[in-house]
Amino acid sequence: MQHTQFSKKVFIAAALGLMAGMAQAAVDDTAMDAFKKMDADGDGFVTAREAVSGLITTEAFAAADKDKDGKLNTDEYAAAGLGKSEAKAQ
Repeated sequence: MQHTQFSKKVFIAAALGLMAGMAQAAVDDTAMDAFKKMDADGDGFVTAREAVSGLITTEAFAAADKDKDGKLNTDEYAAAGLGKSEAKAQ
C-alpha cells in the first residue's frame, strides 16, 4: 500500500510540474505575440516609438534596453517581463 501512495505522490508532482511548464509556455508565447505586434516594421526589434505605441512606458523601455542601442530584441523584452501583463489578462 505504501508503494501505491508513493506512486500517486510522484504522479501528482509530475503532473503539477508539467502543468506549470505548460502555463509558462503559454505566457511566453503570448508575450512574444505582443512583441511581434509591437514590431510594426517587422525587423525583429521594438524601437522606443513602437514600444510607446504598444503601451510600454518610456521608463520601462529604457530599463529593458540593456545594451542601450535604442531598440529591444526578444531577449531584452523577455528578460524585462514585458508583455506578461497582456498574457495574464487573456
